[in-house]
Amino acid sequence: TEISRELKEKNEDKEKFVKELAKSEALKAGSETALQDITERFWDKWNLTMSEAQGLAQPVGNSEDVAEAKVALSAVKQKITALGMVNAAAIEEYAEVSARHKELSEQLADVEKAKKGLLKLIDDLTGEIREKFMNSFGEINHNFRAIFTEIFGGGKAELTLTDPSDVLTSDIEINVAPPGKLVKNIISLSGGEKAMIAITVYLAILLHRPTPFCMLDEVDAALDEANVSKYATYLKRFSNNTQLMLVTHRRGTMEKCDVWYGVLMKDGVSSLMKHSVDDDETTLQKYGVKE
Repeated sequence: TEISRELKEKNEDKEKFVKELAKSEALKAGSETALQDITERFWDKWNLTMSEAQGLAQPVGNSEDVAEAKVALSAVKQKITALGMVNAAAIEEYAEVSARHKELSEQLADVEKAKKGLLKLIDDLTGEIREKFMNSFGEINHNFRAIFTEIFGGGKAELTLTDPSDVLTSDIEINVAPPGKLVKNIISLSGGEKAMIAITVYLAILLHRPTPFCMLDEVDAALDEANVSKYATYLKRFSNNTQLMLVTHRRGTMEKCDVWYGVLMKDGVSSLMKHSVDDDETTLQKYGVKE
């Protein structure tokens, strides 16, 4: 009887343990499923394995720490949500953009280097141009004073810069004082005097740097007979280095020329003529021109 009673108790205990075992196995299966879900969620959301997540995990203390941790977790989740969808091709795009950035940076460095070289070249050229200009300006000014004194029979003349600090953009003023005149402004001079001053400036430039060919179109139109003779006589000096062609109706200028070209009308017919000072009178007579 005692053995039967104990056997009955053991069977009851066995059934109890079987139920507890089944319940534990169910809990184990649920925990494994939950763990699998957590593992997949870690990988899907943060691209972390469970071991990596455990390595990054930090212990939480009391209930207050847990509350703060939940608040912090909520803030982190909001920031992650604000980032939007994850771009899976970001790494490849970054590599491509980084390579492009490197290439453009190298090109920019080359451009900056070339820019510095060009700026230095501009500075050097500007300095050289400024120096050459001042040298030429000084020589032309010297020629202008000498020619003016000779043509006008005295007086003073000078070319000045309105802004000597910036000679390349400065205006040039012509200051003259013919003999016996006090001139404050060149506008107050007569038309013939202004023409002679302009001719003097041009001759000063031509004396500084002679040109192979020069045409003067009725430059002497405003000059009186005395100044025409001075103009033609002084211009004759330049004929050795420069071929001069003059368009003129002034007798004093034509008398100083070596060759004449003209258009004559005879009996209603126009014809071209050429006459050299070395030709005799028959050359003019064949065109019907009297001496």
